[in-house]
Amino acid sequence: MSIDTPTVQHVRSHAAAIDRRAFEIADHFLDAFFQASPALRPRFTGAHERQRRAFAHRWAWFVRHLGHLDQVSPELDALGSFLRSRGMNYSDFRTARACLLEATRDAAIACGTSWTTPDETDWATAIDECLRVMSPAKSMVYAQAA
Repeated sequence: MSIDTPTVQHVRSHAAAIDRRAFEIADHFLDAFFQASPALRPRFTGAHERQRRAFAHRWAWFVRHLGHLDQVSPELDALGSFLRSRGMNYSDFRTARACLLEATRDAAIACGTSWTTPDETDWATAIDECLRVMSPAKSMVYAQAA
């Protein structure tokens, strides 16, 4: 599976409209994820500000490389390995997916950008493709289990 050009363009355009809220997306995501998966919190050490910056950087990197994720699979493999080394499993990745969609939606709404069913569908497709590339089981489908 790869992402079609219209989906890539739509997500990038939508991301450009909300990228000034990357740190808010990071805060919302981290808070929601660790609330949903409290057992993982101690496994992710480091100051909140460092985690926040790292997440915001990864979010921007992901959007920039969207449509070429297979070409950056070593970086995604490394990220997936890091997350799994911290104890994340398939269920945690599904939780992270839901938290990221929620954080992105809330940022879009907060800055007056639309959040429609096509927006959510395209973001979900983009996130699912990223998870597919970084997953050790490339056939996992995150959307069905979410």
